[in-house]
Amino acid sequence: MKFLGIDYGAKRIGLALSDERGTLAFPKEIIKNDRNSIGKVIDIMKKEGISEVVIGESKDLAGNKNTIMPEAERFGTNISAKNDVKVHWEKEFWSSIEARKFKPKAGGFRSTMVGGKVPKPDTKHIDDSAAAIILQRFLDKRNTQSGKK
Repeated sequence: MKFLGIDYGAKRIGLALSDERGTLAFPKEIIKNDRNSIGKVIDIMKKEGISEVVIGESKDLAGNKNTIMPEAERFGTNISAKNDVKVHWEKEFWSSIEARKFKPKAGGFRSTMVGGKVPKPDTKHIDDSAAAIILQRFLDKRNTQSGKK
């Protein structure tokens, strides 16, 4: 069973895919959040053979829905209705911060200097990595509960 992970944002949407067994999550891509985004996501789902979707549940420290959450819920409802798939919600708390820790430096994982400068981490667009973290959290819970691990 293959899953799609989504880190929904006002400007960008991060996407991640699981492996065929539903055990590991990998960053896929970042798409612009616009009127074409649902169609793009559904195209990816069909191309990749996605069975279920996991969307990051955006809440504040007190556990209340963030301002982006109603939009994310509409997005999830539209995906489910247009593609007849089950949508799961997984806490996305600090997934972007966690993703920044693992983002490679510009030019790859190099510790050497380039042109006299050490490459800075590419932390500007981390939405696909955050989606992979959200998806991996879901997969780990699911697989632990089902006895896969």
